[in-house]
Amino acid sequence: MWNCKHCKVDVSRQIAHPAIDSLGIHFVCPSCFKRNSLVGAGRGSVRLQQATAADDSSVNRPFLRSNGDLFFRQKIHNKYFQIQLTRDCLDRVFGSDGSVSQDTEVLRVNLKHIIGIAAQKLRDGSHSPIKVLCADFGLA
Repeated sequence: MWNCKHCKVDVSRQIAHPAIDSLGIHFVCPSCFKRNSLVGAGRGSVRLQQATAADDSSVNRPFLRSNGDLFFRQKIHNKYFQIQLTRDCLDRVFGSDGSVSQDTEVLRVNLKHIIGIAAQKLRDGSHSPIKVLCADFGLA
Protein backbone atom coordinates (compact mmCIF):
# COMPACT_ATOMS: atom_id res chain seq x y z
CA MET A 1 0.00 0.00 0.00
CA TRP A 2 1.32 3.46 -0.93
CA ASN A 3 0.19 6.68 0.72
CA CYS A 4 0.01 9.89 -1.33
CA LYS A 5 1.99 12.57 0.45
CA HIS A 6 -0.13 15.26 -1.24
CA CYS A 7 -3.76 14.20 -0.70
CA LYS A 8 -3.05 11.54 1.99
CA VAL A 9 -5.05 8.83 0.18
CA ASP A 10 -3.97 5.20 0.64
CA VAL A 11 -3.41 3.66 -2.79
CA SER A 12 -3.14 -0.04 -3.60
CA ARG A 13 0.09 -1.07 -5.33
CA GLN A 14 -2.07 -2.89 -7.88
CA ILE A 15 -3.68 0.43 -8.87
CA ALA A 16 -0.66 2.75 -8.69
CA HIS A 17 2.16 0.79 -10.28
CA PRO A 18 5.70 2.01 -9.75
CA ALA A 19 7.18 3.72 -12.80
CA ILE A 20 10.69 4.81 -13.69
CA ASP A 21 11.95 7.52 -15.97
CA SER A 22 14.97 9.80 -16.20
CA LEU A 23 13.96 11.47 -12.95
CA GLY A 24 13.69 8.33 -10.83
CA ILE A 25 11.26 5.77 -9.47
CA HIS A 26 7.81 6.99 -8.51
CA PHE A 27 4.07 6.36 -8.56
CA VAL A 28 1.32 8.76 -9.54
CA CYS A 29 -1.65 9.06 -7.22
CA PRO A 30 -4.83 8.21 -9.15
CA SER A 31 -6.77 10.60 -6.93
CA CYS A 32 -4.79 13.86 -7.28
CA PHE A 33 -2.43 12.87 -10.15
CA LYS A 34 0.64 14.05 -8.24
CA ARG A 35 3.93 12.18 -8.27
CA ASN A 36 5.30 10.44 -5.20
CA SER A 37 8.93 9.32 -5.07
CA LEU A 38 9.94 5.76 -4.28
CA VAL A 39 13.41 4.62 -3.21
CA GLY A 40 15.26 1.30 -3.29
CA ALA A 41 15.52 -0.56 -0.02
CA GLY A 42 17.44 -3.67 0.98
CA ARG A 43 20.14 -5.64 -0.81
CA GLY A 44 19.96 -8.25 -3.49
CA SER A 45 16.52 -8.30 -5.04
CA VAL A 46 14.85 -4.97 -5.68
CA ARG A 47 12.37 -3.84 -3.09
CA LEU A 48 10.69 -0.44 -3.25
CA GLN A 49 9.53 1.71 -0.41
CA GLN A 50 7.87 5.09 -0.37
CA ALA A 51 10.31 7.96 -0.13
CA THR A 52 10.23 10.25 2.86
CA ALA A 53 9.99 14.01 2.41
CA ALA A 54 13.77 14.29 2.77
CA ASP A 55 14.30 11.85 -0.14
CA ASP A 56 12.02 13.79 -2.45
CA SER A 57 14.30 16.38 -4.00
CA SER A 58 12.12 17.06 -7.04
CA VAL A 59 8.33 17.01 -6.60
CA ASN A 60 7.53 18.73 -9.89
CA ARG A 61 8.64 16.03 -12.29
CA PRO A 62 7.38 16.39 -15.83
CA PHE A 63 5.60 13.13 -16.72
CA LEU A 64 4.72 9.51 -16.11
CA ARG A 65 5.21 6.84 -18.78
CA SER A 66 2.66 4.03 -18.81
CA ASN A 67 2.42 1.51 -21.65
CA GLY A 68 4.35 3.95 -23.84
CA ASP A 69 1.92 6.84 -23.32
CA LEU A 70 2.98 10.00 -21.49
CA PHE A 71 0.81 11.36 -18.70
CA PHE A 72 1.37 14.78 -17.21
CA ARG A 73 -0.52 17.23 -15.07
CA GLN A 74 -1.29 20.64 -16.50
CA LYS A 75 -3.13 23.70 -15.27
CA ILE A 76 -5.74 24.83 -17.80
CA HIS A 77 -8.26 27.56 -16.99
CA ASN A 78 -7.09 27.67 -13.33
CA LYS A 79 -7.72 23.95 -12.78
CA TYR A 80 -5.39 20.96 -13.02
CA PHE A 81 -6.03 18.18 -15.53
CA GLN A 82 -4.17 15.04 -16.48
CA ILE A 83 -3.16 14.91 -20.14
CA GLN A 84 -2.37 11.64 -21.89
CA LEU A 85 -0.18 11.85 -24.99
CA THR A 86 -0.44 8.50 -26.76
CA ARG A 87 2.57 6.48 -27.89
CA ASP A 88 1.13 6.41 -31.42
CA CYS A 89 0.97 10.21 -31.43
CA LEU A 90 4.50 10.51 -30.07
CA ASP A 91 5.78 8.23 -32.84
CA ARG A 92 3.73 9.30 -35.86
CA VAL A 93 3.22 13.02 -35.22
CA PHE A 94 6.43 13.96 -33.43
CA GLY A 95 8.85 11.26 -34.66
CA SER A 96 9.89 10.06 -31.21
CA ASP A 97 11.98 6.90 -31.07
CA GLY A 98 10.33 5.86 -27.79
CA SER A 99 13.28 6.66 -25.54
CA VAL A 100 12.79 8.69 -22.36
CA SER A 101 15.14 11.40 -23.61
CA GLN A 102 13.34 11.72 -26.97
CA ASP A 103 9.90 11.76 -25.35
CA THR A 104 11.09 14.42 -22.89
CA GLU A 105 12.36 16.55 -25.76
CA VAL A 106 9.13 16.10 -27.75
CA LEU A 107 7.14 17.22 -24.73
CA ARG A 108 9.43 20.19 -24.07
CA VAL A 109 9.39 21.44 -27.66
CA ASN A 110 5.68 20.85 -28.38
CA LEU A 111 4.14 21.50 -24.95
CA LYS A 112 2.23 24.68 -25.91
CA HIS A 113 0.68 23.00 -28.95
CA ILE A 114 -0.28 19.88 -26.95
CA ILE A 115 -1.81 22.01 -24.19
CA GLY A 116 -3.71 24.01 -26.81
CA ILE A 117 -5.26 20.80 -28.16
CA ALA A 118 -6.09 19.63 -24.63
CA ALA A 119 -7.73 23.00 -23.84
CA GLN A 120 -9.87 22.73 -26.98
CA LYS A 121 -10.89 19.18 -26.03
CA LEU A 122 -11.93 20.51 -22.59
CA ARG A 123 -14.08 23.15 -24.25
CA ASP A 124 -15.60 20.37 -26.36
CA GLY A 125 -16.53 18.39 -23.24
CA SER A 126 -13.59 16.03 -22.61
CA HIS A 127 -12.73 15.03 -19.06
CA SER A 128 -9.43 14.21 -17.37
CA PRO A 129 -7.39 12.38 -18.46
CA ILE A 130 -7.53 14.27 -21.74
CA LYS A 131 -6.21 11.94 -24.44
CA VAL A 132 -4.21 13.60 -27.23
CA LEU A 133 -4.34 11.44 -30.37
CA CYS A 134 -2.93 11.41 -33.90
CA ALA A 135 -6.40 12.43 -35.12
CA ASP A 136 -6.00 15.72 -33.24
CA PHE A 137 -3.17 16.51 -35.65
CA GLY A 138 -5.07 15.43 -38.77
CA LEU A 139 -3.68 11.87 -38.96
CA ALA A 140 -6.06 8.94 -39.03
